[in-house]
Amino acid sequence: MVAYKPLNKKVLGVKKANIAQIRKPNEKFGELLEKEPKDELLRHLQTVFAMVTACSSLSKANFGIFGSLLHGFYHPKFSDIDLIIYGRWNANHIREVLNDLYADSASSLRNEFETDEPINGKSDGYGSGRKARSSTSAFRRISAKASQKREVR
Repeated sequence: MVAYKPLNKKVLGVKKANIAQIRKPNEKFGELLEKEPKDELLRHLQTVFAMVTACSSLSKANFGIFGSLLHGFYHPKFSDIDLIIYGRWNANHIREVLNDLYADSASSLRNEFETDEPINGKSDGYGSGRKARSSTSAFRRISAKASQKREVR
């Protein structure tokens, strides 16, 4: 617990002196787009970004990256792409764009969670033994098929 003076309370947090590094999702995303991709995951990231921005008014400034790509410990064949979309309007806009891309038979993007097949037989992750349910959250995992399917979250 650390003291938070504006609220005059203690809150869960980390003291500034204990922070070794601050990672900035928007800056890392820009770096990954500007680099020559060294593996298939980075190629897929650039491909999906190009497809989405070609069909929308979104730009690099509207995105960030998190997860293993942000921290630099991803696996090129097994990691997914975790994207952040900044702003409510942008989140709604990308939902519409992705739905259009999913519906377009010429698009290589597919909604992995259109059915419950990807999660059948998997636990909910909380040790309850219940089966996981498909997500209705703002951002669903999508698959991009370039040379082979890759996942994007």
